[in-house]
Amino acid sequence: MMRRYRRFTALLVIAFLGAAAPGLMGPAASAQESVIHVSASSGSDSGDGSAGKPYKTLSAALKAASAGQVVELADGTYREGNIYVDKGVTIRAASGATPVLSGAEVPASWSAGGDGTWSTGHDMVRFCDVCTTNANPSVEGMAAYPEQVFVDGKPLTQVASKGEVSASSFYVDDPDPVTLKKSDNSYAGYNAKPHRGTSYVIGVDPNQHTVEVVQQHRALTLHGANSTLSGIVVEKYAPLQRWDYNDPEIGVFTGGGAVVVSKDGQTIENNTFRYSSAGSALHLASASNAKVTGNRFENNGGAALNVNGSSGATIEKNYWQGTNSAGFITTNCGAYCTIADTKVTHSENVRYAFNTHDYSQAGYNHNDPNVDSPRRVIGVWFDEGVMNSQIVGNHFINVGKSAIFDEVSSHNIIASNIVESSFQGIVLSGTDSDKIFNNTIVDTLSPMVIREDTRYDGCNARNKAGECTAPEKWSGEHGLTWNATDNQIYNNVLTKSANSKEGDPWRYSMLLRFAGGVNGDGTAVYGPEEAQGLDYNTYYRTSKDTEWFTIHWQWAKDGGGAGAFNAPTLAEFTSHPQVGTDSAPGREAKGREAHGQDIVTPRTEQKLFVNLPGQENQFGASDLHPAPGSPLEKSGTTLDPEVAESLDLNANAPVNRGALVNVAWGD
Repeated sequence: MMRRYRRFTALLVIAFLGAAAPGLMGPAASAQESVIHVSASSGSDSGDGSAGKPYKTLSAALKAASAGQVVELADGTYREGNIYVDKGVTIRAASGATPVLSGAEVPASWSAGGDGTWSTGHDMVRFCDVCTTNANPSVEGMAAYPEQVFVDGKPLTQVASKGEVSASSFYVDDPDPVTLKKSDNSYAGYNAKPHRGTSYVIGVDPNQHTVEVVQQHRALTLHGANSTLSGIVVEKYAPLQRWDYNDPEIGVFTGGGAVVVSKDGQTIENNTFRYSSAGSALHLASASNAKVTGNRFENNGGAALNVNGSSGATIEKNYWQGTNSAGFITTNCGAYCTIADTKVTHSENVRYAFNTHDYSQAGYNHNDPNVDSPRRVIGVWFDEGVMNSQIVGNHFINVGKSAIFDEVSSHNIIASNIVESSFQGIVLSGTDSDKIFNNTIVDTLSPMVIREDTRYDGCNARNKAGECTAPEKWSGEHGLTWNATDNQIYNNVLTKSANSKEGDPWRYSMLLRFAGGVNGDGTAVYGPEEAQGLDYNTYYRTSKDTEWFTIHWQWAKDGGGAGAFNAPTLAEFTSHPQVGTDSAPGREAKGREAHGQDIVTPRTEQKLFVNLPGQENQFGASDLHPAPGSPLEKSGTTLDPEVAESLDLNANAPVNRGALVNVAWGD
């Protein structure tokens, strides 16, 4: 949750999009599409953009381009930034080329310190080191510092003093840094300082290496409708997390994202976004019907993809790894916990499909709650009013927090996803009317959680009288309750990791947990309200000794308070008098989990999947298709028509339990 941050961000986005910017004001649109050529190695900005006389820089080419034209980049590294594009153009790689748009420069002058260090002059760009989402930047440690240095292509680690500099680290000497107007509160404003005035200190001889120092906040602002960015590597930029630092030279183009997309109908395809240090690598702001497809997000310091107010967005067949390489706090940080591979807010009709979130190389097993990992980030996060949207066919591997987190949203489809060896699988919090069908979750510490959020009616905070002091406008306008009611959960396969929390083995001891609560207006929401339909799910445990319970269930007691029980077996759950028989419309109410499967067998003897490795965390070794003759085969209930449509399947055909189509299977 980003309560104050999101409200302020929305205002800043509106402000900067409407303001005059250091822009590229090109000529009127041409009726005939043509290609403008760019070559970093052979071009000249005095050229004409023809194949024989290409421009040298993307900036010059875009300034000359008209709406509808194509700007084509040859191989090479284009060391540019803060490019503002206010017309609909296509920026693409030339055939067979992989051009790199880089925010890093190679300093020409270094001074040897005589102590094994080398320094630039004090003429380098000054970045704000206190412009964090967290109101108190100091608690973020060095993650709050967005500066970056690379030696022979490899990133160095930033340290807090010159004395700590080594061959693998660097220090920024800033005699006049940006400071906060109010100590420990980045939301109270900044004391801005000149754009330049810092020096970088490294511990290797720059004459023997290629040393790159990041000197740009943002690469591109795409503010022209129906633009395309295709086939480009965008790397080594330092956008701030906050949008409101007003640099005396470049204004508020300091924050948000390395690439900011802010008009409708744009296409971002087949690019690589890497080494964006603090703000997101790609940020969609009021960019309806955008398409983000076939991209790779790798080793970004903060969030990778943020989508806000961008209804109709399609996000398909992308790949994530290494998010939060800077190490921002991601647990016990309340409203300042904002880091995810993908975060979507204030949008509807978003399709999030056939993407891969791969942390198999993270170096940590994230299904172990006792492991302290800097990669504990959410996979995909729907928050504050994402409606009528889809999360389907995605593959999540070793994700550090929730693979899928659907928070205070409504009427979404979560179907046919595969989650392996992660901390949490699917988590709903204050979300209503979701359809959760045919997901396969294996070796995950907490496979599925449905919980109430005690906020209600689109309000983030209330005073003692119950009056809303922090309304969330989008959710309020769309009548969202922020109550976790009327969700449908069918045909899922849940398999828990054998790991447990040291000193608290009960915390993650069940495969499915319902957690209720009472809102400030007295509304009680517990299991019976949360699960409108719950049936045909499979609960597979390798041992009852390590995976104790199938379901944790809560209900409201007459006269106040809540009752709860843990069901060691599915039979004990279905026979409990507080479970009831509610069922989704069109489905016969025979009791929750009347057709559920409770299977306990060692991993080496399981018959559910084609292959489940003999041990957990054998990344890449599983095949989670149903095995021939598996109890999963054709034993599920028929698909809800909307779910079937989201997966391009027949709603009336018998279906397996678990995933039906998935990017892991080449679908």
